[in-house]
Amino acid sequence: MLSGLSALSTTFSLVIFQLLCLLPLQDQNGFERTAKIFDAAYPDKVVEVLEIRNINSKHFPLDLEIEIKNISDKPIYGLTLDLLFRQSKDDHRTPHGLTIFYGRRELFQIRNMATSADVPIRPKETIVLKAQTKMAEAFYTAIQKGSMPLEKTTLMTLVFQTINFGDGTGALFKDALVKPEK
Repeated sequence: MLSGLSALSTTFSLVIFQLLCLLPLQDQNGFERTAKIFDAAYPDKVVEVLEIRNINSKHFPLDLEIEIKNISDKPIYGLTLDLLFRQSKDDHRTPHGLTIFYGRRELFQIRNMATSADVPIRPKETIVLKAQTKMAEAFYTAIQKGSMPLEKTTLMTLVFQTINFGDGTGALFKDALVKPEK
């Protein structure tokens, strides 16, 4: 009976430990994230960022949402934007961050055309973008394990990279990372 109780206690402890590992990291240091849009790479007559939600969530970036509106007169078939943490840089001084995509991967290059299977963001339409699940989970895990300290995630910059109208035209912001912020 004692060995059964010991096994039950060990199992119970293991389950509690596993549950604690799944809990989000509490922001005990009062860190609050803010987001801004990188002006040098902002397509101001193409899309409008309406809202960035859940940036201070305990589950960030798993539940991060960026609401955008197509304010151009053309449908948007492909879009990439980076969410960069400028306080956190790799060995090459490139900021860490997440890339958020809309559309088929081939449409991240402007010269590629949309097909009838591609779903556009129509003019005046609003959509909500989220980070890819695997990328968001990896970033969340890095925050939880401390390899991405919370204080390095407080200032986020949205940087648009490409917008594809599906007709061989669009916008490419290739210099967005090298231009100094204003």
